Amino acid sequence: MRLLFALCLMAGLGGCAELTEFSCAQTDAQALGERLARRGQPEAALAQEAARCAATPTPLRSDLLAAGHARGRAIHCTPEGAFEAGHGGHRLGAFCPAEARPALQAAHRRGVLLGEIESEIRSLRNERFHLVAELQSLAKEDPRRGVLRHRLWQLDRRLDRLDSRRFLLRAGAF
Repeated sequence: MRLLFALCLMAGLGGCAELTEFSCAQTDAQALGERLARRGQPEAALAQEAARCAATPTPLRSDLLAAGHARGRAIHCTPEGAFEAGHGGHRLGAFCPAEARPALQAAHRRGVLLGEIESEIRSLRNERFHLVAELQSLAKEDPRRGVLRHRLWQLDRRLDRLDSRRFLLRAGAF
């Protein structure tokens, strides 16, 4: 039984190695470096990615990773880039110039707020969907219909307010 388990474990790990090898062969090093920087990742993250692929037949070129990271930093260290990083749930990179940080932090906070609002909108829409389904399943004379209709009205009002805030955050982001 242990032998069977050991063989299965080794076969599984071999699959991981093949997956990593395939992943490394398909990776555009410049695009990866840019993506890491746009997500606020420091240059140390490049070394981790390079190490992940170092033992494969197609290692990532450090110069291409660095070039992509430089391009990504230039995008990330703008108010638009900081906003998108915050919206995507990523941190603001410490590599941005100190003199630009106040504006970048404000844009990043707006992006984070937008992400939170959109998450709440999804949650409320899901709740609304279930309330409508429950309301449709009730008989016309059921006394719970009034409570459900009132809750739907409340949800619709909250969704309208959140949609307005989302619009204003998007429109005044920069």
